[in-house]
Amino acid sequence: MTTCAVGIAVVLIVLTAVRIGAALAYLNASRKNRCEAASLREDPPHVSVLMPLRGADPMLRQAIHSVLRQDYPKFDFWIIVDSSEDPGWVAVHDALENMEAPNVFVRELVTKRPRCSLLCSAVLQFLEEVKERSEIIAFCASDGIVPPHWLRQMVVALQDPKVGSTLGNRWFAPPKGRWGSLVRYLWNVSAAVYMWMYKIPWSGAIALRTADIERSGLPQRWERAMVEDAHVGEILQKIGLDVKFVPELIVLNREETDLAGCFRFLVRQFFWTQVYHARYPAVVSIVVLAGLATIAPLVFAPFALWYGRWDAAALALGALAAQVFFLLAMLRVLDRDVLDRSGFGAATSCLNWKTWLKLPGAVVLTQILCLFAAVAAAFVRVVDWRGVRYRVDGPWDCEMLEYVPYGAIAGSPGSEAPADRPDQTN
Repeated sequence: MTTCAVGIAVVLIVLTAVRIGAALAYLNASRKNRCEAASLREDPPHVSVLMPLRGADPMLRQAIHSVLRQDYPKFDFWIIVDSSEDPGWVAVHDALENMEAPNVFVRELVTKRPRCSLLCSAVLQFLEEVKERSEIIAFCASDGIVPPHWLRQMVVALQDPKVGSTLGNRWFAPPKGRWGSLVRYLWNVSAAVYMWMYKIPWSGAIALRTADIERSGLPQRWERAMVEDAHVGEILQKIGLDVKFVPELIVLNREETDLAGCFRFLVRQFFWTQVYHARYPAVVSIVVLAGLATIAPLVFAPFALWYGRWDAAALALGALAAQVFFLLAMLRVLDRDVLDRSGFGAATSCLNWKTWLKLPGAVVLTQILCLFAAVAAAFVRVVDWRGVRYRVDGPWDCEMLEYVPYGAIAGSPGSEAPADRPDQTN
């Protein structure tokens, strides 16, 4: 039993070292790429921003207002709502009431293409509207608050002709710290590191030149795709363009979720990466190893105690406790760095004394749930996403199986059922 305990401890130590090393590399890259004073050229390009919308997310008003507060001189803001029956249609107009916003255009999604997601249909409609007027387009999320420098930093990055797209990420900061919210937060901290490492863009921090979109063939991909972001980097690399990491591009999400909603969200995230990114095996291998290494001491220790091997049980559980301690220490450093450089500040962090009491258990739970989510994603063929069912047989082979307006879904925001729909996050 001592040999087993030592083996478990060694695996946990190695995995912890690898993950902390990756986090330190991310922090180093963040500091090297930090843009203290983003300088625009004399005549900055016109930018069009898209917010695709299905359902009225709890943070929708704050998300809209954060886009309109950008410190960028030339942009318009397009909100494409799934349908005029959607509760988001009323919510958007309520958010814009009494605001002078001549650069905002609210449109209904006209064509719901059967061979791609509603999200990609909205992107294609938006592109047709703005490709003649805007040199750059950007996407934003309806559930996230963007910092005031968000657009400016994107445009500055694209002033380098070798850069084709920007790379940033979201940051969850659930104020109540429900268990599902903490698991999603911990997953996101790790995901931000590995998305930087493998250059996997996230749509809420992507900006693209319209000319590059056309010559890369992205519209033809979007016509057959489920997501608009994960494959962008690989496609742009084929035409000689890079994805630039911009550490200030952090989008804040303060929504809460429960464990069931969090698990559905995790399965979907692993599935998207599995389908659309070539480096998925590298990403999922760490997830699987971390999950198994977390379960091993929890299973091994009771058997060791049953046979009176307190030393072996203590070694295995002690290694797990050490891993949790070091990961939480790294988490504290990452959380402070990310929120400081984005301008949101420590006041928005979810790390308080109440959540710190839960976090050791949440770290263990996150690694186990991520393992099961990654395994579940391997068997997914039909996806339920914002109340729409899709069959996905490959990156460019999907089909909408069932569609209903979002307001008709029980439990959707705007209906009479509870508005807490934790599975709605992209």
